[in-house]
Amino acid sequence: MLHVHACVARPFELPVSLAVAVAHFRDFRQLLPDLPELTLSADLGPGHYRVRYRTTVRGVYKVELFTDIAAHFDEKTRTLSVTPLEGHDPVPGEVTMLSMSAHGQYTSRLALSGDARRTRGVYELDISADMPKPLGLKLMPDALAAKAIETVMQKRAEASTGDFIDRSARRLARASARKSGR
Repeated sequence: MLHVHACVARPFELPVSLAVAVAHFRDFRQLLPDLPELTLSADLGPGHYRVRYRTTVRGVYKVELFTDIAAHFDEKTRTLSVTPLEGHDPVPGEVTMLSMSAHGQYTSRLALSGDARRTRGVYELDISADMPKPLGLKLMPDALAAKAIETVMQKRAEASTGDFIDRSARRLARASARKSGR
């Protein structure tokens, strides 16, 4: 198994009021359309989920990473915290010539501030997993194989974060315009 890790911290601004942003970001399930790589795999209880991250590398190699999470929105601090959820059997790691799956850890924090016209946010993401070594990397030393996977994982995490913020901003701007009759 290879231990891999990626993290992103990104400030952003939204063209909507803090009240509109809070109403949108308080519910983790409501965010999934803006995170197309993530799907809800299982509902494990109130605010508790198993999610699946799915991507294809170089057009052929399919990667699935499962994680169990607890999502909580703190109204006082206007922060959505997503933390690892313990107590559920992990999805076993599996590797084939064209795919890999594993169970990992996902943590994120989205903090909001602003006023009646604009919302500022900071999104922090941390992902780690112990993944089976892909068959195509079997001859590579573990440290180099892990580094190669982490490089791809970091780039994907940064791109996904940017896409998430952009999609959220567009969706919130459209909803705000409809609400105000524009």
